[in-house]
This record gives sequence, C-alpha cells and structure tokens, in this order.
Amino acid sequence: MISFALLAEIYTTTSNAKSEKPRVRLRYRSQPIADFGICRGKAKVDKTDLLGYIYTKTRKYIRGQDPHDHYWLYFTSVRGEEVHS
Repeated sequence: MISFALLAEIYTTTSNAKSEKPRVRLRYRSQPIADFGICRGKAKVDKTDLLGYIYTKTRKYIRGQDPHDHYWLYFTSVRGEEVHS
C-alpha cells in the first residue's frame, strides 16, 4: 500500500510552472529518486529481530512476516544509489 500511495502522489503532481501546488519529488540525500518498487525474497534476520504482533486486549502474540518470504521497498536515485527499507 505504501508503494501505491507514493506512486499516486508522484504521478498526479503537476509539472506546470504556473501551478500554485508544488511538485512532489522523493529525494535521497541531494538526488531525486529515479525508480522505486517492491522486492520479494529471503532476508537474513536474527531471531531477536523478527517482526511480531501483540493484541493488547488478549495479550496474544503472533509472529509476523516470514524471513524466507520477505517483502521490502527499494529506491534508486538518479546517481544509481540504492536504498532498501
């Protein structure tokens, strides 16, 4: 959902110089983002760093995302710098 929200915001902004609405652009350090998307694969994760959920009413704990079936966002700047989150 985050990737789609970013895509919708970036590609619905105007490039018209007379527009009062500023053009939205993602940046990494001083460079604009040229590409971004979603990756899928394995992630090297320590057992202490696994994502989990605790239901506050029942105190039930559920393990989160499987490190062998992991999804993450990537960003690439116009300089070719890659950022993974």
